[in-house]
Amino acid sequence: MDIRKGRDVADRLSQIISSVAQHEKVLAVSAAQATAEHDVCSHDPWVNGFTFNTIPLTWGAFAYHPNDKGMLAVSRALQAALMSRKILPEQ
Repeated sequence: MDIRKGRDVADRLSQIISSVAQHEKVLAVSAAQATAEHDVCSHDPWVNGFTFNTIPLTWGAFAYHPNDKGMLAVSRALQAALMSRKILPEQ
C-alpha cells in the first residue's frame, strides 16, 4: 500500500468515527489531529513506524499508532475536550 492510499484509508476511517460519534452524541478525540505535525516521517515522530520483527510472536510498539509522546498529546487533547464540555473540572 502506498502512503497516499494509506492516508486516504486513515482519513476515511476518521470521517466514519466522527460521523458515528456525532450521531450517537458521544465525544471522539482524533489522535491523528493531536499528532498531525509529528508523523512517522517527521523529525520528531509521535507515531511508531513499521519495523519487521524477525522473532515470531514478539511485538513491540504497534506500527502507525502513537508512541509515548503521541499518547501524551492525545491525552491532553482528551483532557481539553472534557474540560471544554464541563465534564472534567478545570485544573
